Amino acid sequence: MDVVDAFYESRLIENKCELHYSCGGLWDEKSMQEMFDSFKETVMPLLKARKEYSSIGDFTKALPQDRGTAQVMLTNLEKATKYGLKRSAIVGASSLMKMQYRRVAAGVNVEFFDNQADALRWVRS
Repeated sequence: MDVVDAFYESRLIENKCELHYSCGGLWDEKSMQEMFDSFKETVMPLLKARKEYSSIGDFTKALPQDRGTAQVMLTNLEKATKYGLKRSAIVGASSLMKMQYRRVAAGVNVEFFDNQADALRWVRS
């Protein structure tokens, strides 16, 4: 896999109401939407139960995106907060990725961390 190939994976920690995911590479608008659709399916048990949830994203291989793809991120993050996302911890993001994510996630309670343990502590506090 080349470093620019888009990838993602996610899992739900249902008893903690947490979405854990990793993503990276370069995306187009369609594949970015497919990723968010997959995340929505992953958290569906919480959405159906009308529970709030937090997310922890591993961004160690994430790259800044073009405007169109960033807009898909913005739209989906706004929907996520409307339907229960209360905190989003991002682990290992580059400086450029942090700047872009802050811009597209302006309405999200987001913090950036260097390690998973600190991210988990914040999400669970």
